[in-house]
Amino acid sequence: LSGKERGLDTIDAEAIKNVIISELVKNVVEHSGVEKAIIGIVLQPSKILKPQYYPSCEESYFEWSNTANANYISIFFGDSGRGVIRTLSEAFTQSKPGFHNNYDILRWSFDKWSTCKTQEQIRGTKGLYRIHRIINKYNGLITVRTGDMLGGYQKGGKSESTWINHKNSTKADKRSYFPGTLLRMQFS
Repeated sequence: LSGKERGLDTIDAEAIKNVIISELVKNVVEHSGVEKAIIGIVLQPSKILKPQYYPSCEESYFEWSNTANANYISIFFGDSGRGVIRTLSEAFTQSKPGFHNNYDILRWSFDKWSTCKTQEQIRGTKGLYRIHRIINKYNGLITVRTGDMLGGYQKGGKSESTWINHKNSTKADKRSYFPGTLLRMQFS
């Protein structure tokens, strides 16, 4: 389907190609320590998105998506590199002194000014911040799985995007350690 048929603004269809995909590929090369990644993009109907098959921190998004009865674009992107936490921890510690846990670093990865660059290096507003803005515009969900953590943002019919993470899960989700980074983005 074209962007118009999907309901995407032309500028956002271009942003998916030029920002989301190119930014993720660029991040693998610059930050992961590996040279390869995998990407999958699929158009799927919401009726196949069953909440019980997803981590409990994402259940409300999928419950909402079933009531919306729309088709969704899903983008999956992963690498087996260093992972978000290892990549950002030094810069995070410099910008936010004090005790923090890995979920703080994961959440910070979505911040407008987060970067693995130290203060002496040039910083920008790219990465997950820009991707999150596009996903948010279309009532989306974006999650990052790195190491044994899962966190991200969901909008799904809410007035604003909400931080979700596995740490606050209400049930014992079965997760294994994932080296590198796996992003999942869903939006309509």
